[in-house]
Amino acid sequence: MQNYVIYPEGEKILQHAKIDDRLKELSKKDDIFYNPGGFVSASDVVGRINSMTEEGFFTAFPPEESTFKKDLQKLFNHPDSFSYNINNQQADPLDYETISLLSGWDASYLFSPEELWDYRRFGASSLTSFVGLIGAYMKNTSETKEGKHFNTSQAEKLFDNVIAGSMHYDLRIYQTDVTPYSCLDPFGNQVSYRPLRAMDKSRVLGYHSTELDLLVSILRYVYHQKIDSLLFKNRAEALFSYTKDLSQKGDGTTEHLTGSDSNITLSFSLFDTPFPLLDGRNKIKRAGLLGDSISTFSAQSSSYVICTNEKNDFLIGVEKEGLFQPVVSYSSKDIDAFTLSLIEQSARGLGRTSLSELVDALHFRYSNEFTKLMREVKKF
Repeated sequence: MQNYVIYPEGEKILQHAKIDDRLKELSKKDDIFYNPGGFVSASDVVGRINSMTEEGFFTAFPPEESTFKKDLQKLFNHPDSFSYNINNQQADPLDYETISLLSGWDASYLFSPEELWDYRRFGASSLTSFVGLIGAYMKNTSETKEGKHFNTSQAEKLFDNVIAGSMHYDLRIYQTDVTPYSCLDPFGNQVSYRPLRAMDKSRVLGYHSTELDLLVSILRYVYHQKIDSLLFKNRAEALFSYTKDLSQKGDGTTEHLTGSDSNITLSFSLFDTPFPLLDGRNKIKRAGLLGDSISTFSAQSSSYVICTNEKNDFLIGVEKEGLFQPVVSYSSKDIDAFTLSLIEQSARGLGRTSLSELVDALHFRYSNEFTKLMREVKKF
């Protein structure tokens, strides 16, 4: 199912239309079933428009929008010839699910025939921008959003970020470009939403219990790069306070209940070596007497690499033929939000590492055992 980015001006229109109240009322109606997902065929679109016609939606159609049905017919007849234009780039050709959305079918579940076409009343600039926005929001709200989301910005782009887990409880890190680029719908109208494209999505696909190694890499980054962070202030006192209000959820794996056999001492063994630095040629400078001091955590068939650059960003990516290729990146000011999302992921049971294991790692970092370990390591 297609997902969408809703722009700030679109949010204002949705608030004016009291969209959340309307969705709550829809959920209370036992005789009406709205299913935003699933495959949509050409015959489905025809059936939906016929149903809207029978319910009087096109009887109340505004005269100034007389070309709407003709234009919609063009989209239906030649979907491969039409698409959204995002930032002066053509998106993927239309499918019947999107044509259904643009017809107003989704929005017709929330608005009467008289309301639906009165788009100016809600602050919309055109009919198609209004029904498209409503349908886009309805599809988005039907999606399950696991994990603690947080927003970041880089190079005038906005990103939605979350640390979550797969159906097998493997680590997942998602970074999605949600920048409100200028967007024209297939009718040529300016709209306050846009489809999410494959190019907007970056993801890290970890394997099994990799959260502990990721947390240690964050701690190491904060320490060596002298980052202003909750992980460093007052021996992480604020972070410990935050975790006290969390409880372990999830029972999909035994690790949620019993913990794992992770070796905290081993995870911290390279802590005192300089944090890996990316040079101007996309190569990582390594240091330390214990061989490869690079921060890594496992993926399905390889490993992800963690390093920083001259801007002090926290980078996760892969090395191919000696060159580093970033997958996701975070500025130093975003590292606390990243850490909290990781902690929430474990607390909600989305991965295989329990909250208690991450808390134990934080305690170890500021313990006498950690100091002793660093002394032992320096002997090598």
